[in-house]
Parts: sequence; structure tokens; C-alpha cells
Amino acid sequence: GQVGLDWLVKARFTPPARPPSTPEEAANRAVVPHNIPAACDLPDDAPVFIMLHGINGGSHEGPTKWAVATGAVRGWRCVALNMRGCNGVPLSSAKVYCAASAEDVRAAVDAARRRYPSAPILLAGYSLGTYVIGTYLAEENSHGRDPVAGAVLVSCPLDPHSSHAGLNRDAGLVYNGAITAELRRYYRKHVDVVGHVGGAGFSAKLIRDFERELIVATHGFDSVEEYYHYFAPQ
Repeated sequence: GQVGLDWLVKARFTPPARPPSTPEEAANRAVVPHNIPAACDLPDDAPVFIMLHGINGGSHEGPTKWAVATGAVRGWRCVALNMRGCNGVPLSSAKVYCAASAEDVRAAVDAARRRYPSAPILLAGYSLGTYVIGTYLAEENSHGRDPVAGAVLVSCPLDPHSSHAGLNRDAGLVYNGAITAELRRYYRKHVDVVGHVGGAGFSAKLIRDFERELIVATHGFDSVEEYYHYFAPQ
């Protein structure tokens, strides 16, 4: 697969600030553009902060921009990860992004480590991105590896079964339908790559339909339940 890494170079429209000289200064800086230093002025061992989006999101979204700005004023080198097929990133194989696939995060962490070998790496994600980071950390830990200095999971739906149950009743159905519409848009955008899996008649009405018809098929799971079991916190 192919991912997109959008590195923050400097703030727009304002001159760059100097990097914070003490941890206290970094912690107390207001999150405003004129407090963001230019990336070229940061030391090579400045923490690298990787931010991950939710379903069909990307570096253009408000939560990602705010998180990146918050890290940047503290003197971190910040990068937003766009998962495969999202926010203009091509989908180079039929293996779509999902909660149980850590490959995109692993590629981002490996790229950051190659570029800045002396820097600690920090991860954060929200919504679906929390599952992806959790899957990555669990897989790395199972092999005795500790690849990052820290990770924060924001708005993490801890149990996919109860989360989906809530999305299938009352107001949750409205949100479910809206998200599924975005997933159908993702499918149509990449139909030349995944069409042989979903077929010409692909018309998921709920998130679980998308998971059953595309994610289960492209990631080698036997069922949606097996897919949930793989990434759900144990």
C-alpha cells in the first residue's frame, strides 16, 4: 500500500518562532500560529509527532490540524499520516485501510525513524485511527518491540460490538448512514482497484456492510466477528 505523510514545515502567514528552550516554556506556549517554529530550526532529536485521522479523514481535518499545531508549539516535529486511499493518496492495492491493519502506521514510524534516528516518536489518533494505532502497538509488542516513546488514543470506541449496536438504533442510524455514504464514496473513487471485490452492485447501506463486503474479503478474515476480535482491546 501507499500512504501520504504531510510534514509541517512552518506556519502560514506568520514568521516562525524560535524553538522553545525549556520544557516549561514548551508546555506553557499558547497554540497560535506565531508560536510555531520552523521545522528547519528544530534539533535532529526533536520528538517526531505522528497524527492519524479517522474514517475517510486526512491531514485536512480540524482535529488533525489542531493536534499538529499543539505539538508544533512545543517544539515537536509534526506530521499528519494520510492512510491508503484517503485525502488524495492513491490506493495501490485492493487491501483497503481498516482498524485491523497496522501497515500504514508502521510505514510512517519507519520513515520517521530513518529520517530522524535520534528522535523519540510519538503517536496520536482519533476514532478509527485509535484502533489502527492500537493494532500497531499490539503487533509490535507481541514481537518484543517497543517502537514509540508514547501514544495517545482520543475518542477510542473500546468495544466495536457495543459501538456498532449504538449505531444501529435511533439517532445512531443517521450517523451510521452518513459514514457509510463516505465509505461508498471511497469505494467509487477506487473502484478500478477494488471493484473485483465489491462488484458492480456494491451498495453498502451500513458500516457493517462495508466491513463484510470489502474489509473481510481483502484482509483475509472469515467474518466481521473475526475482524472485530483481531483489533478490539482485549
